[in-house]
Amino acid sequence: MPKVNDIYFEEKRNGILNAAFRVCLKKPLYEVTMKDIIEETGLSQGGIYRYYNNIHEIFFALADKETRDKQLREKTDAVLSSANTPEEVIAELIKLIFHYTEGDVGKIIFELSLILANDPEMYEKFCEQVSVISDESYLAEKAAAYIAEKIETGYFKPIAPLEDILSLLSASVDGVNRDVIMTKYYKVKPDLPVFDIKKLTALLTKQLILTLGGKIND
Repeated sequence: MPKVNDIYFEEKRNGILNAAFRVCLKKPLYEVTMKDIIEETGLSQGGIYRYYNNIHEIFFALADKETRDKQLREKTDAVLSSANTPEEVIAELIKLIFHYTEGDVGKIIFELSLILANDPEMYEKFCEQVSVISDESYLAEKAAAYIAEKIETGYFKPIAPLEDILSLLSASVDGVNRDVIMTKYYKVKPDLPVFDIKKLTALLTKQLILTLGGKIND
Protein backbone atom coordinates (compact mmCIF):
# COMPACT_ATOMS: atom_id res chain seq x y z
CA MET A 1 0.00 0.00 0.00
CA PRO A 2 1.48 3.41 -1.01
CA LYS A 3 2.64 5.66 1.78
CA VAL A 4 0.79 8.93 2.38
CA ASN A 5 3.88 10.90 1.33
CA ASP A 6 4.15 8.92 -1.92
CA ILE A 7 0.51 9.62 -2.74
CA TYR A 8 0.97 13.31 -1.92
CA PHE A 9 4.04 13.65 -4.13
CA GLU A 10 2.34 11.78 -6.98
CA GLU A 11 -0.68 14.08 -6.78
CA LYS A 12 1.61 17.10 -6.87
CA ARG A 13 3.48 15.77 -9.90
CA ASN A 14 0.22 15.05 -11.69
CA GLY A 15 -1.04 18.52 -10.84
CA ILE A 16 2.07 20.05 -12.39
CA LEU A 17 1.76 17.87 -15.50
CA ASN A 18 -1.93 18.72 -15.90
CA ALA A 19 -1.05 22.40 -15.71
CA ALA A 20 1.76 21.90 -18.22
CA PHE A 21 -0.66 20.13 -20.56
CA ARG A 22 -3.00 23.14 -20.50
CA VAL A 23 -0.12 25.50 -21.21
CA CYS A 24 1.18 23.32 -24.06
CA LEU A 25 -2.20 23.49 -25.78
CA LYS A 26 -2.20 27.28 -25.64
CA LYS A 27 1.20 27.84 -27.25
CA PRO A 28 3.96 25.95 -29.09
CA LEU A 29 6.28 23.95 -26.86
CA TYR A 30 9.32 25.95 -27.96
CA GLU A 31 7.68 29.01 -26.40
CA VAL A 32 6.65 27.32 -23.15
CA THR A 33 8.77 28.29 -20.14
CA MET A 34 9.01 27.17 -16.54
CA LYS A 35 7.48 30.53 -15.63
CA ASP A 36 4.37 29.70 -17.70
CA ILE A 37 3.92 26.41 -15.88
CA ILE A 38 4.60 27.96 -12.47
CA GLU A 39 1.90 30.57 -13.10
CA GLU A 40 -0.55 27.92 -14.31
CA THR A 41 -0.03 25.74 -11.24
CA GLY A 42 -0.12 28.57 -8.73
CA LEU A 43 2.89 27.03 -7.01
CA SER A 44 6.06 28.85 -6.08
CA GLN A 45 9.21 28.47 -8.15
CA GLY A 46 10.68 26.30 -5.41
CA GLY A 47 7.52 24.22 -5.40
CA ILE A 48 7.97 23.31 -9.08
CA TYR A 49 11.70 22.62 -8.89
CA ARG A 50 11.12 20.27 -6.00
CA TYR A 51 9.58 17.84 -8.49
CA TYR A 52 11.16 18.71 -11.85
CA ASN A 53 14.61 20.13 -12.53
CA ASN A 54 13.88 21.74 -15.90
CA ILE A 55 11.36 22.19 -18.67
CA HIS A 56 12.52 19.10 -20.58
CA GLU A 57 11.85 16.86 -17.60
CA ILE A 58 8.30 18.20 -17.53
CA PHE A 59 7.84 17.69 -21.27
CA PHE A 60 9.14 14.12 -21.09
CA ALA A 61 7.03 13.25 -18.06
CA LEU A 62 3.98 14.80 -19.69
CA ALA A 63 4.41 12.87 -22.95
CA ASP A 64 4.94 9.64 -21.03
CA LYS A 65 1.93 10.24 -18.79
CA GLU A 66 -0.38 10.92 -21.72
CA THR A 67 0.73 7.88 -23.75
CA ARG A 68 1.70 5.32 -21.09
CA ASP A 69 -1.71 3.64 -20.83
CA LYS A 70 -2.54 3.50 -24.55
CA GLN A 71 -1.25 -0.10 -24.84
CA LEU A 72 0.08 0.38 -28.35
CA ARG A 73 2.19 -2.79 -28.27
CA GLU A 74 -0.67 -4.91 -27.00
CA LYS A 75 -3.02 -3.50 -29.63
CA THR A 76 -0.44 -4.14 -32.34
CA ASP A 77 -0.08 -7.78 -31.29
CA ALA A 78 -3.85 -8.19 -31.15
CA VAL A 79 -4.27 -6.88 -34.70
CA LEU A 80 -1.51 -9.12 -36.06
CA SER A 81 -2.88 -12.23 -34.36
CA SER A 82 -6.45 -11.67 -35.53
CA ALA A 83 -8.21 -13.77 -38.14
CA ASN A 84 -8.80 -10.75 -40.37
CA THR A 85 -7.74 -10.62 -43.99
CA PRO A 86 -4.34 -8.99 -44.69
CA GLU A 87 -6.15 -5.96 -46.08
CA GLU A 88 -8.15 -5.62 -42.87
CA VAL A 89 -5.00 -6.07 -40.77
CA ILE A 90 -3.26 -3.29 -42.69
CA ALA A 91 -6.26 -1.01 -42.21
CA GLU A 92 -6.11 -1.58 -38.44
CA LEU A 93 -2.34 -1.05 -38.35
CA ILE A 94 -2.70 2.27 -40.16
CA LYS A 95 -5.24 3.36 -37.56
CA LEU A 96 -2.74 2.49 -34.82
CA ILE A 97 -0.02 4.48 -36.58
CA PHE A 98 -2.21 7.56 -36.13
CA HIS A 99 -3.04 6.48 -32.58
CA TYR A 100 -2.08 9.83 -31.06
CA THR A 101 -2.75 12.24 -33.92
CA GLU A 102 -6.45 12.70 -33.18
CA GLY A 103 -5.89 13.65 -29.55
CA ASP A 104 -4.19 16.72 -28.12
CA VAL A 105 -1.18 14.67 -27.06
CA GLY A 106 -0.29 14.38 -30.76
CA LYS A 107 0.55 18.09 -30.77
CA ILE A 108 2.92 17.65 -27.84
CA ILE A 109 4.72 14.66 -29.34
CA PHE A 110 4.99 16.38 -32.72
CA GLU A 111 6.45 19.58 -31.27
CA LEU A 112 8.81 17.67 -29.01
CA SER A 113 10.19 15.81 -32.02
CA LEU A 114 10.90 19.14 -33.72
CA ILE A 115 12.61 20.58 -30.65
CA LEU A 116 14.80 17.48 -30.28
CA ALA A 117 15.57 17.01 -33.99
CA ASN A 118 18.95 18.75 -33.72
CA ASP A 119 19.81 17.60 -30.21
CA PRO A 120 20.84 13.91 -30.37
CA GLU A 121 21.80 13.76 -26.70
CA MET A 122 18.47 15.13 -25.52
CA TYR A 123 16.60 12.94 -28.03
CA GLU A 124 18.34 9.88 -26.59
CA LYS A 125 17.13 10.86 -23.12
CA PHE A 126 13.63 11.34 -24.52
CA CYS A 127 13.67 7.83 -26.00
CA GLU A 128 14.84 6.40 -22.68
CA GLN A 129 12.20 8.14 -20.61
CA VAL A 130 9.14 8.13 -22.88
CA SER A 131 7.75 4.75 -23.90
CA VAL A 132 5.86 6.08 -26.94
CA ILE A 133 9.05 6.13 -29.03
CA SER A 134 9.85 2.45 -28.50
CA ASP A 135 6.16 1.55 -28.85
CA GLU A 136 5.92 3.30 -32.21
CA SER A 137 9.14 1.63 -33.37
CA TYR A 138 7.67 -1.73 -32.32
CA LEU A 139 4.54 -1.04 -34.36
CA ALA A 140 6.54 0.03 -37.44
CA GLU A 141 8.82 -3.03 -37.28
CA LYS A 142 5.95 -5.47 -36.78
CA ALA A 143 3.93 -3.89 -39.62
CA ALA A 144 6.89 -4.02 -42.02
CA ALA A 145 7.59 -7.65 -41.11
CA TYR A 146 3.93 -8.58 -41.62
CA ILE A 147 3.80 -6.98 -45.06
CA ALA A 148 7.11 -8.62 -46.05
CA GLU A 149 5.74 -12.01 -45.00
CA LYS A 150 2.59 -11.57 -47.07
CA ILE A 151 4.71 -10.63 -50.08
CA GLU A 152 6.95 -13.68 -49.61
CA THR A 153 3.95 -16.01 -49.44
CA GLY A 154 2.54 -14.49 -52.62
CA TYR A 155 -0.55 -12.93 -51.10
CA PHE A 156 0.59 -9.43 -52.05
CA LYS A 157 2.19 -8.67 -55.39
CA PRO A 158 3.48 -5.10 -55.00
CA ILE A 159 4.00 -2.76 -57.93
CA ALA A 160 7.24 -1.42 -56.41
CA PRO A 161 10.02 -2.68 -54.09
CA LEU A 162 8.89 -3.00 -50.48
CA GLU A 163 11.62 -0.63 -49.31
CA ASP A 164 10.26 2.10 -51.57
CA ILE A 165 6.68 1.44 -50.46
CA LEU A 166 7.64 1.69 -46.78
CA SER A 167 9.57 4.91 -47.46
CA LEU A 168 6.51 6.40 -49.14
CA LEU A 169 4.31 5.27 -46.25
CA SER A 170 6.65 6.84 -43.71
CA ALA A 171 6.74 10.14 -45.61
CA SER A 172 2.95 10.10 -46.00
CA VAL A 173 2.41 9.43 -42.29
CA ASP A 174 4.74 12.29 -41.37
CA GLY A 175 2.94 14.59 -43.78
CA VAL A 176 -0.52 13.71 -42.48
CA ASN A 177 0.60 14.18 -38.88
CA ARG A 178 2.17 17.53 -39.66
CA ASP A 179 -0.74 18.94 -41.66
CA VAL A 180 -3.44 17.73 -39.26
CA ILE A 181 -1.64 19.29 -36.30
CA MET A 182 -0.65 22.48 -38.12
CA THR A 183 -4.18 23.23 -39.31
CA LYS A 184 -5.74 22.27 -35.97
CA TYR A 185 -3.48 24.25 -33.65
CA TYR A 186 -1.82 26.93 -35.79
CA LYS A 187 -3.02 29.77 -37.98
CA VAL A 188 -0.18 29.68 -40.49
CA LYS A 189 -2.63 29.31 -43.37
CA PRO A 190 -6.05 30.25 -42.03
CA ASP A 191 -7.65 29.70 -45.45
CA LEU A 192 -6.91 25.97 -45.28
CA PRO A 193 -9.63 23.67 -43.93
CA VAL A 194 -8.95 21.48 -40.90
CA PHE A 195 -7.88 18.12 -42.27
CA ASP A 196 -10.13 15.16 -41.46
CA ILE A 197 -7.80 12.53 -39.99
CA LYS A 198 -10.32 9.72 -40.52
CA LYS A 199 -10.68 10.48 -44.24
CA LEU A 200 -6.92 10.81 -44.69
CA THR A 201 -6.34 7.54 -42.84
CA ALA A 202 -8.88 5.73 -45.03
CA LEU A 203 -7.34 7.11 -48.23
CA LEU A 204 -3.80 6.28 -47.16
CA THR A 205 -4.93 2.75 -46.33
CA LYS A 206 -6.41 2.29 -49.80
CA GLN A 207 -3.26 3.69 -51.40
CA LEU A 208 -1.04 1.25 -49.50
CA ILE A 209 -3.22 -1.78 -50.23
CA LEU A 210 -3.43 -0.98 -53.94
CA THR A 211 0.33 -0.41 -54.11
CA LEU A 212 0.83 -3.82 -52.51
CA GLY A 213 -1.51 -5.37 -55.08
CA GLY A 214 -4.25 -6.10 -52.57
CA LYS A 215 -8.00 -5.86 -52.88
CA ILE A 216 -10.18 -2.91 -51.94
CA ASN A 217 -13.72 -3.52 -50.75
CA ASP A 218 -15.71 -0.27 -51.05
